[in-house]
Amino acid sequence: MLASESTQSRQDAWLPPPAVKHGEGMMEWAEKQGLKASSKVDFFSPAKAPSQGFCARALEHIDEGELLLNLPLGSCLRPLPKDALVSAEDTFVMDEQQKLMLQLLHEVLVSGANSSWFPYIRTLPRAFPTLPLWYSEEERRFLKGTSVDALLEGGHIASDKDLHAMQQCRVFSCPPSLEQLRWAASVVASRAFDSSGAGVVLAPFADALNHSGAAPHTRMRDCGEHLVFHAEREINPGEEIMNCYGLQGNTQWLLNGGFLDRSRPCDDLLVTPPDVVNAALTYLQRMDQDDEPEEDSADDDGPTPAQGREASLCSRLFLLQDLGIGENPFCLSPADLLPDDLATMLLAICMTDSEFGSYQEERAAGRKASIDLGGEEGEALSEQRLADLYGCLLCLVELLQRRYETSLEEDLALLQSLDLEMEVLQLEPPVKRPRALPPGVRPENARNILLLRVGQKRVLAALAEQAADCFAALRRSVPAMANWGVRPHTLVEADRELARIFVAMFKQVTVSGSAPSARHTGACAMDSSDRMWIYGGIVTGGGGSASDEVWRLDTVAQSWTQVSVTGSPPLRYFHSATIDSNDVMWIFGGKAVSSTNNNLLFTLNTATEAWAEVVATGSVPTARNRHSAAMDSSDRMWIFGGYADGVNLNDLHYLDTPTENWVPVTARNHNHRINFQHYHVNFQHYHFKHPHCNVKLQHYNISV
Repeated sequence: MLASESTQSRQDAWLPPPAVKHGEGMMEWAEKQGLKASSKVDFFSPAKAPSQGFCARALEHIDEGELLLNLPLGSCLRPLPKDALVSAEDTFVMDEQQKLMLQLLHEVLVSGANSSWFPYIRTLPRAFPTLPLWYSEEERRFLKGTSVDALLEGGHIASDKDLHAMQQCRVFSCPPSLEQLRWAASVVASRAFDSSGAGVVLAPFADALNHSGAAPHTRMRDCGEHLVFHAEREINPGEEIMNCYGLQGNTQWLLNGGFLDRSRPCDDLLVTPPDVVNAALTYLQRMDQDDEPEEDSADDDGPTPAQGREASLCSRLFLLQDLGIGENPFCLSPADLLPDDLATMLLAICMTDSEFGSYQEERAAGRKASIDLGGEEGEALSEQRLADLYGCLLCLVELLQRRYETSLEEDLALLQSLDLEMEVLQLEPPVKRPRALPPGVRPENARNILLLRVGQKRVLAALAEQAADCFAALRRSVPAMANWGVRPHTLVEADRELARIFVAMFKQVTVSGSAPSARHTGACAMDSSDRMWIYGGIVTGGGGSASDEVWRLDTVAQSWTQVSVTGSPPLRYFHSATIDSNDVMWIFGGKAVSSTNNNLLFTLNTATEAWAEVVATGSVPTARNRHSAAMDSSDRMWIFGGYADGVNLNDLHYLDTPTENWVPVTARNHNHRINFQHYHVNFQHYHFKHPHCNVKLQHYNISV
């Protein structure tokens, strides 16, 4: 028995005790609610092995067309009304599923045994052992690399970020625990129905119908104020009655329902937009890796080629998302290895400015957002763009494959050792001796995870094979590209958090107050009150002069303020900025107006708005610019790399800010490529330092 199971009775003590007989009192409850349930169906029948829990089973013969269920919306549990939601966090916007979670918890925790929903609540599962939200730590590690793992890391109704925000909603006298919210999220994710009249609901009796994609007996008919189920074929006595929940892939079934549809292959692969951008950035970086940076001249105030690309990328992704590309993960399958919207995102990132301008003009004229690779627009793509597309796809495959800790062959062997019927998957007997199942991984969950991994690895292998074949054919047909891409490369994964920022759902924000003038190579950092502080940089259009201005953006009120500070560091650009837990901003290094590097250290107390120079002790890093900096939870500012005197740096230091002492660090596995113009991540805030931002702020609404 797992530790989580041994403590289950203590963890769910807040739930009402289950009925002596499952479903006790539900028929009387249904009559009061005006809910019509066929007397020919036992909606609370124990499931037969290998299934778990309960199901709906025919008690006698049911003819095609007979009514099984008719549920008025009044008999369904609806989301908490908007006027009942008073949140301490005004910036948190709940979706309908989360409102339904809170309504369910209100019935359990506040109304309790007096709730009109009490008989129904007692029919709900007390735990969800096959749902990934309830996996053990060992099972979560076993899930690594799959689409489900990626979705759990992103935004969903039970993300840690949203659960903490929901605790602040003043619906309860005592905030619900994370465990209680997780239970409610599991109920809603696995059992709720969409409704045109109420958005999303919990539907008693209907949620006893399990899913079948191949041979369902019924489907829900949404009739506005009623949800209706009829038999779509004859049902024999003793037969379990199956519903069709929809045509989603097994990734979504496992994530939300804790099961796999064995009637269809487990080969839908969801690729997140951050991974797509990540692969494209890796590909472009790989193509540029032989370029040597040149030392800046004193009057050089223009962007580097890399900066120009980064600035362009933001506007391109903004347009793509405005067109609906990149809002949701891309779904790959054997029938569609390269969806047009995925190809469009990769091509848009790699296009020249002229090509992207043409793409933008055609969309403004009403052309479909995605490039149809098999159509006129796809046929007109240049050989270089096609090569870019295939190169990005190969990078994407390599990026995704590296997340798995086992090979396809090892997964097949382990599946066979679990006595899975191999003909279901049409698998060849594996050659390798299977590994033992990791401790703490339950066999049923292991089967589901392995089936998903095998199917998704096959999709990746097929995508890699086709991309490589197309690329090879392109090189053979275009003599000028005969040597393109043949030099060996080491794939360097771009910063995943940067990729998340690039593709997060972002919106153009109208900001009040006078905005900073357009500038580049400055630095910014976010404080604990979600205020962004900006200092320095080169002001464009003003003769290329450096700025000593300090600006503050209140991201909640969305208003700019120029801060009148006391004191001032020497003018600089290409420096770094971080903020510690006391909301003190630390500025290090950069270039002076004379184009000389420095290693000076200054602080800005954001409360008193006063600058102070810090003369730190210890091994002070050499003067540099374009380095990266980040502050950790112990208020240590870490400095890595940079550029100075024509040399790229890869040394690592941290400043213990409480003691103002520098410490050099020799990291294990020190194999980072020398680089400059890094991007930095600070605490729990994610900052994108835009080298050439204009006065319009791009606001990134990020779910991580």
